[in-house]
Amino acid sequence: MKNIKNRILLISLISVTSFTQWSFALKRNSKTTQKTTATKETAIQGEVINRIDIVAYTDSDSPIIITAQESDRKALDGQKKSQKEVLYDRLKFYDATEYYKISGYQEDAEKHLKAIKAEHNLDDGQLHSIFKESGYTLEEGRKELEMTYAIRRLMQELVVNRVIPTEKEIKEYYEKNPVHVAASYKVKKGTVKKSILSQEQIKDITTTGKHKEEIVWGASYWINEDELAEHKKFITKMSVQSIALSEMGDDEYEFVQLLKTKPARIKTLEERYNEIVQILRYPKYEKYMKEYEEELLKKYDVVYY
Repeated sequence: MKNIKNRILLISLISVTSFTQWSFALKRNSKTTQKTTATKETAIQGEVINRIDIVAYTDSDSPIIITAQESDRKALDGQKKSQKEVLYDRLKFYDATEYYKISGYQEDAEKHLKAIKAEHNLDDGQLHSIFKESGYTLEEGRKELEMTYAIRRLMQELVVNRVIPTEKEIKEYYEKNPVHVAASYKVKKGTVKKSILSQEQIKDITTTGKHKEEIVWGASYWINEDELAEHKKFITKMSVQSIALSEMGDDEYEFVQLLKTKPARIKTLEERYNEIVQILRYPKYEKYMKEYEEELLKKYDVVYY
């Protein structure tokens, strides 16, 4: 069950918060973000069970309310998010659905849940149990996923699509930051009992290859030059198909045969293309994301309690 739960939560790129409904009365001063008077009416038999931490005033009649429970609640992936992250998630979700009118996120979430149910043969009751382990009802979990997908779609439009580096930038980075690949060698090792071979026969093996049929060979493998121990560096000077005496144990000899070599080289642009794209995208992504989050705080009045 835990593995299935983790599969559901892998798509979480951002912190998500619950959509618990709260009864409140708020008075807003539209020209300031100073603390306003708020009445918190969520209670059982007169005892307050929650409090309002943040109010973000939007263009609609219903401001965004973030309660202490939502601030403290772990995300679906089990991670504790900061109050700032929770706030940005709610603002981005509102911006995505109400301001930019992003669509398709509900379908994304539903497809995700259906895929999980089909892959693991789950019904709604079993899926509910998985969400319950993270402290959510099935409906709350669905809302969390909807928020995640809505924000992902919005970030794709506002940020990700703007951070694709140009071919010129990619080529310049490649030329200024070469990555060297060490020479590599395909070898195999073999052993033979000392009692089987004389010193003359050992010499024959390393010079002419005669008597090499006496060697019991292991599987071949590749090794980079920078991975060779000092006493194995002689391999770099061997010719292909030659055999050398590698080590002498108490009762056996170890031989090594060089099968193939690959010379040292610089990785090609094609090999590094995707890596370079990601390297160049990151600072741009950070820049545009910061600008967008600053814009959010200017667009909506936020009051902390």
